[in-house]
Formats: sequence, structure tokens, C-alpha cells
Amino acid sequence: MLVLLGAVALGPFGVFAGLLLTAGASALTQTAWRFFIAGAVYLVTGLALFQKDVIPSRAQVPYVLATGAIMLLLSLTYIGAVDLGTPVPVVAFLINTSTLFIVVLSVAFLKEGMTRRKMVAATVGVAAVILLSRVWEADSLGSIQGDGLAISNALLFAALTVFNRRFVQRVNPQLVTTWMFFGAAIWSLVPLAGGYVSLDLTAYQIELVVLMALVSTFASYSLVNWGMKRVNASTTAILLFVTPMTTTLLSYPFLGQVLSAPEALGAALVLASVLIMWERPRRRLVIAG
Repeated sequence: MLVLLGAVALGPFGVFAGLLLTAGASALTQTAWRFFIAGAVYLVTGLALFQKDVIPSRAQVPYVLATGAIMLLLSLTYIGAVDLGTPVPVVAFLINTSTLFIVVLSVAFLKEGMTRRKMVAATVGVAAVILLSRVWEADSLGSIQGDGLAISNALLFAALTVFNRRFVQRVNPQLVTTWMFFGAAIWSLVPLAGGYVSLDLTAYQIELVVLMALVSTFASYSLVNWGMKRVNASTTAILLFVTPMTTTLLSYPFLGQVLSAPEALGAALVLASVLIMWERPRRRLVIAG
């Protein structure tokens, strides 16, 4: 239930990004403020929950900076794709092809086998990307850059997932998330110092940024982390598919965006690829004595 709630809370992120872009807040501005706010809330919450353990050791500092940089890039590629004209629902579903990249990276770096199921899921995932990107249409050439950023977002998320897989086995997942977002806030100081982040936000922009930081960042990731303690990774992947569905439902009333027929088919294939990868937990046979 917690994972499902977290997935729903993450859904409005693309809508917030689209509305902020329309209101004049650049990708760097909204990303920096998102991590300043979320990073501060995570740090305060982490101190309350973990006390001195919230301070990473010297050996863990490189991890904090590396994951923070990836989180910053994840946000920028998402918002950048929307800024380049790729519809928010398409971006949301393209990002969910991260399952395809997780399979490939797990085979390469975690020495997991390439099973027949994984090969089928990968093939379906590639078909989904082709349909969502509309590469056969001449008038879609202008959005290729945006589609590319969305796909790079999926690849970055997959890399972060594989990178975290071993690390989170030794550290509380909520603490790891605190470090990631605090690290992202640290990296956000770079564009701020360079003058690329606006400090003069309107009341409307502030409202949207705060909602993005608290609802679609802090609340969503915290709920998913706590929920993952009760469900396995495969079930989590299925539940997280609610996110692009929520994004699509919200994109029409707030942004006036809908999926075309080919894009809707591509979205269905993304779900199919995730379902193919879903490994149901085996029931244990209990013999009464």
C-alpha cells in the first residue's frame, strides 16, 4: 500500500514541471529549488530518525556525491525533455523503460543471466520505445532531442538502481535516500553560484516548487522506501507503474496533453515488458505434523 501511495504521489511531478516551465521557471531553477527544499526536509527528518548515523562516514562521502549528481541529472533530463516539447505522458512512460536497461546492466555488472523471459521483455521494451518516440513520423523529428533526454533518464535511473543494489543491503534505504537528495542539493549550489538559478520566484512558482519538493519528492520516495520493506522488488516495479498512469490522467486537465493511438500502444507495451519481468514469489509448501 505504501509503495502504491508513493507511486501516486510521484505522478504529478511532470505536471508540476510543465506548469513551472509555462510560468517561466527554467529546468535548472526548479530542479535546484526542488533539491534545496527536499534535501533540507530529508536532512531534518534523517537527524530525527537516525541521529548521528545520518552523517556519512568518510568512505561514504563519494557515494553521497555520486548519487546526488545522478539525482540532479535525473531531474534535469526529465524537465529538459518536457521543455523540448515531448509530451509529459510520453516522458513518463519512456522513463519506465528503465526496466529494460536494468536487465541489461544487471547482466553486464551484476553477472545475472540473460534468460528467455528477459530477452522477451527487452524486445517488447524496444518496441514500446519506437512507438512512444514515433520515429517513423517526419513531424516528430523536432522532439527527438526530448525523447533522447527521456530515454537517457531511464538509463540513468537504471544505473542508479544497479549501483544502489549492493549498497542498500548494508544501510537503511531511507538513510540512503537522505544522502542522495542532500547530495543533489549540494550539487545544485553549482548552478546557483553560476547565476543560472533564479532567486526571485513568484508566489505561484513558489507554491508549485514546494508541492514538487514535498509531494513528488520527499513524500513519494519516503513512502516507496518504507513500502519496499514489505514487498519484493518485482512487485514494487509493478506498483510503480501507477506513476506514469497518474501523470497521464493529470496531464489532460492541467496541460491539455493526451496520448495518441501509437503512443498509447507503446505505453501498453511498457507495462507488458514490466509484467513479463515480474517474478511471482513462490509459495512455500507447509506440511502439518
